[in-house]
Amino acid sequence: MDDVHAPFPVDVVHALNAFHAEGADGGLSCPAPVHDEDLNHPATMLFATKSALVCPDPQCGYRQLWIPAYAVAPRAEPDSEVDDRVAEDAGTS
Repeated sequence: MDDVHAPFPVDVVHALNAFHAEGADGGLSCPAPVHDEDLNHPATMLFATKSALVCPDPQCGYRQLWIPAYAVAPRAEPDSEVDDRVAEDAGTS
């Protein structure tokens, strides 16, 4: 899969925001220098919109017009049977 460029399809917007909500490694944090220089503006994850990835820090204004392919690649759905076995092993079912 190639990198995705703006404008982003709605499914890509949802996929990237879900990727960040999962706390996935490799999340896309804002690279703007303000986050390195000012402790009042720590690095933060970019938020996907249809027109760009944006930094949620209102004093930053960073926008990115592409998303790396790995961040929106399809991920396997959880296997409920495996989840049930893990719960049984943990004594929680």
